[in-house]
Amino acid sequence: MLFAAAWIVGGRVQAGSLTERILPADEQRIQGDGGRGSEGSAAPVLHELPVDQLSQLKPLGWNVAHLSGYGLEPQQVETELADGLRTVEVRLSNGQSVVEVAETRPEETSAELAPLQEQISQAVDLGAAEHEEIEVSTGDTGDLYRTEGSEEWTVAVETDYARYVITSDMTEASAEEIAAWVLVTDRSRLQIMPSEETGGLDRIERGLREILSW
Repeated sequence: MLFAAAWIVGGRVQAGSLTERILPADEQRIQGDGGRGSEGSAAPVLHELPVDQLSQLKPLGWNVAHLSGYGLEPQQVETELADGLRTVEVRLSNGQSVVEVAETRPEETSAELAPLQEQISQAVDLGAAEHEEIEVSTGDTGDLYRTEGSEEWTVAVETDYARYVITSDMTEASAEEIAAWVLVTDRSRLQIMPSEETGGLDRIERGLREILSW
């Protein structure tokens, strides 16, 4: 049980290494202050990653790098850092429909995830959108938003260590299924121990250190 908890917590810590391992040196300098401006104000910097680098996010603990199904293929990958929180957004398409999944995790150990309502407000005009709470087949609940006249819908779901905002022009009936797909992938990913080169032992050690510091 302890090692399983360390694996999960270690994965949250490990996600913070994206800046050093993936971004070029100039972006590392820009984002080295946790995405803050010179006076501490939020200054998110958007960076587009080559799609062929998406697999490099897998050993860093990012769920969006594992998403596969529905004939969807990644078309674009973007990341930004704001107030110590890292978001990676992947745009997938099957040639007819588009699904965008934004995953947010703390990159700094002192950073705290914002309430889900606050995060969704960055993607949806809450004053104009209709809101419905949906039950996902995983047992979780999600928030579904749709705006009259728009073919797109947005669903927000969360775990203890990540926030997901999913937007798509697929039929609204598929919203719950897509949300479940993201959450199931998240949990399946955490159950798979990586090979030695992905640093599984390091991940557990990081998790144990954080648990012992609580």
